[in-house]
Amino acid sequence: MRIRTRLAELEKASGVVDIGDNQLLVTLLGRRDAMFWPHRHHGDSRLGVHQKQRAYLDGSIGLSAKADGKINWKSMFEARQRLISSGFLSALYSGGQVTSLFITPLGEAYARALVGSRLKTIHQGVFAYVLIPADSWISESELFGQNLLGNPEDWNDMTELVLPLLVSGLVKSSSDIHGRCGYRRTSKELLEDPPCVDVECDETMDSIYIKAFNAERQSLKQCEPIDANEVFIPLSVLSLGVVSDSVSESNPPQRTREELLKLKQELGMPDHIFDDLFGEKNGS
Repeated sequence: MRIRTRLAELEKASGVVDIGDNQLLVTLLGRRDAMFWPHRHHGDSRLGVHQKQRAYLDGSIGLSAKADGKINWKSMFEARQRLISSGFLSALYSGGQVTSLFITPLGEAYARALVGSRLKTIHQGVFAYVLIPADSWISESELFGQNLLGNPEDWNDMTELVLPLLVSGLVKSSSDIHGRCGYRRTSKELLEDPPCVDVECDETMDSIYIKAFNAERQSLKQCEPIDANEVFIPLSVLSLGVVSDSVSESNPPQRTREELLKLKQELGMPDHIFDDLFGEKNGS
């Protein structure tokens, strides 16, 4: 066996990821994000998606990582084990076999960095988090200060800002019968800063992410409920507000320092995050 081959095998054995492992991690990220990206329909699969989101967040059911064929199975198994050993994934086991995978904070930070700056981090999402109430639903129009009508893909960049909050369980989303989306804060406490990773963006990973994301969205249209006896109720049409012309044509009203401090205490926001958002260096 050549020295280079032996070194490669040693790296894999010690849990060091390679390009194939990165592709698997980014694929899992795309599939997980697709599950939590706001669903605006209320077909038969909506209940199943809602239950899958809840099961992922409580750690009872994660993502599958299976491959067809003996050759693909072996490479998938090895890549999966290296990602688990490296701390990028955690797993549920049954009978000695992996049954579900979960992306760890380290794995998420690493995968998002690979895809690039188009994907937002949870730290960037805090700018939206502080505006989302816990006792009522806020429409995406109210959240972003403009009436959003038409094709939701037209404001994907805004939705990207909320996505890290959804996948972490800090915020939940739902929609009314017209497909208008609303957000509400949960009781989960704000997380500390995500792990810092030193990895450069790989331009090939964006297409891998999008392919996995779109494929999962299609698959979720046939999602079967885990518990068919549960009833999913859409938001009331009256629960989602619109933005007045005077607000949508200008910047949303600013909070006073006292209001921000009260909000900080209510959210349990760490001092360093509050300072980054509202400290003197940001004009307060």
